[in-house]
Amino acid sequence: MNNITKKRINIAIILLLMVIIFYQFIKIFNYKEIMEWNDVEFKYTLDMLSSSIESIEEKRHSEIVDMASLASATGQAYSVYRSTSFYNKNELLSSALMMLNDNLTNRTNIDEVLNENDLMILIPVIKKLQDNPLDDKATEEFYYLVRKHTVIGSPLP
Repeated sequence: MNNITKKRINIAIILLLMVIIFYQFIKIFNYKEIMEWNDVEFKYTLDMLSSSIESIEEKRHSEIVDMASLASATGQAYSVYRSTSFYNKNELLSSALMMLNDNLTNRTNIDEVLNENDLMILIPVIKKLQDNPLDDKATEEFYYLVRKHTVIGSPLP
């Protein structure tokens, strides 16, 4: 009787381990799909960001609607980027997006920034990053432009 109980316990443990391995396989497969989805979603948020900048600079809608759209796009771009496959390969872009989000949505002088600076200068670089988020040169240019054109009185040349 003791021998039969040990065999049943061993069989149960083996079945449990097989279920766990199968579950992990499914999670790994889903992880790849989720990362691919996040990569596409990030590129979409960059498109929203450039559209929001164009809308503000061209005064397509009321200022409140355009500012809300820009704030949403910058926040989404920053938060989605941290969940992409690009994040570990290009962390400078995360810093640039965080700085853009902070400078445009967490400041009280955003009207002054928009009046002093033309954010349209960011759009070509955003388009480059949309095509290739791992482009180091475009990332450095974007980081520089964010530091120069999203603050008042930037000392950068």
